[in-house]
Amino acid sequence: MKQMAKAQQETVQEITTSHKRIIETLWSAWKKEQQALKQRIEGQEKAIGQLQQDIQGIQAQAAQERKLMQEQINELKRMQQHAPCDIKPL
Repeated sequence: MKQMAKAQQETVQEITTSHKRIIETLWSAWKKEQQALKQRIEGQEKAIGQLQQDIQGIQAQAAQERKLMQEQINELKRMQQHAPCDIKPL
């Protein structure tokens, strides 16, 4: 009877040890996956920041170009006002 109880206890201990190893393996894999996801998210956040800077640069350039075009339009209008009457205005 004692041998049977001892054998059962050893079996339970082996199963418990096996389960602990499985849990540790799964936990380790989960942590690695979380780290990989974190790195991916950080990379995407960095890329988004760069895109936002690029967009701001493009918007600033477009505003500058609009300003320049408006100045050119205004200059053309001034030139037309001082032009001879046979030239049609814009």
